[in-house]
Amino acid sequence: MIEELENDVRSGIHLKHDDGIQIAHHLQLVEGALVKIFAPHRTQIHNRLGRICTVSDRTVDIWVRDVDLMIMYRYTLKHQQVEIVPMKREPQLVQVYKRLQKLRKCNLDPFEREILLLLERPVVFTPVELEYLSLMEKRHEDDRNSLNSK
Repeated sequence: MIEELENDVRSGIHLKHDDGIQIAHHLQLVEGALVKIFAPHRTQIHNRLGRICTVSDRTVDIWVRDVDLMIMYRYTLKHQQVEIVPMKREPQLVQVYKRLQKLRKCNLDPFEREILLLLERPVVFTPVELEYLSLMEKRHEDDRNSLNSK
């Protein structure tokens, strides 16, 4: 039986181990999913969490933040070097991504859409990023209320 997270939060596919069914590792890798990186030869990202940017036949591109410089880097890794981490293990991320999903349904200007795209990358948020998110929510509160009333 296949289980996915609710509320449109992209998380990869997770298997309930009751029927002995196995899903191929590469089929679990989807854009936006949270992953743990296994790359011992790359100490700056080994055992860190990242977000999947793109998936190809043999590789996956991952967003990882350098916490010292606060810069997001994109790394290309082999499928075997990443493991899906269920979003349930990171409840603070689930909360932020639900907020992002609600904002996506609003009438955003192009700049705000770009900000949302940037906010989808991190696995840990800075106070400034969370403040931008709050400001956008406040600005589009009427849009969100009208969507909720439908």
